Amino acid sequence: MKSLQIEQQAKEIQKYVIKLQKDLSTYEETFQKLGNSLGTTVNHYNTAYKRFHIMDKDIIKITQ
Repeated sequence: MKSLQIEQQAKEIQKYVIKLQKDLSTYEETFQKLGNSLGTTVNHYNTAYKRFHIMDKDIIKITQ
């Protein structure tokens, strides 16, 4: 009787572990997408920052 109960509990634990694996996989994919988005955002920021300095230099040339 006790071994049957342990076996049932082990099956329940196994079910939760499988679900956890799926959840972790989904989380990893989402986290990867977030990282990619942040990388894109940083790239856009850097490009805009460089363009700002180009415009700033042009304005300085015009005003001199």
